[in-house]
Amino acid sequence: MFYLTMVNKKIKFILYFIISFIVFLFIGLKVLAQPLIHLQVLLIKIIFGSFFNYLSFVFVPECSGIVSISAYLSIILAFKLVKIKASTEIVLKSVLFLFIINIIRLIVVLFSEKISFVFAEIVHIISWFIIAVIIFWLVIKSKY
Repeated sequence: MFYLTMVNKKIKFILYFIISFIVFLFIGLKVLAQPLIHLQVLLIKIIFGSFFNYLSFVFVPECSGIVSISAYLSIILAFKLVKIKASTEIVLKSVLFLFIINIIRLIVVLFSEKISFVFAEIVHIISWFIIAVIIFWLVIKSKY
């Protein structure tokens, strides 16, 4: 009986996660991502000026951090729906942290292009794995 309850919770968690991720991602990409990426690129250009070769990169809405924020919020919501709580304050701070980390990620990728464009592509891919680790760390820190 306990085993079935755990399996049901896991299935519910996965379903809640998938549905909420699709919703958050769709809304985020349609509404928030374009203004966010413009803001991030503007901040980077204000700070670094013409130091970077911006023409080598296409800053698409997916670069805005909406994907990682959607994944994080979906995990938190799925946990909440299976009765594992998270502090609203910690969740909001985590979203802000992910936004800031994403700007840093973009800067690191731009810096890596100074070495070579191929290196920048590798750093870009690795940076998403690092973001995934950060998301899992934030989820663990968010639960109480």
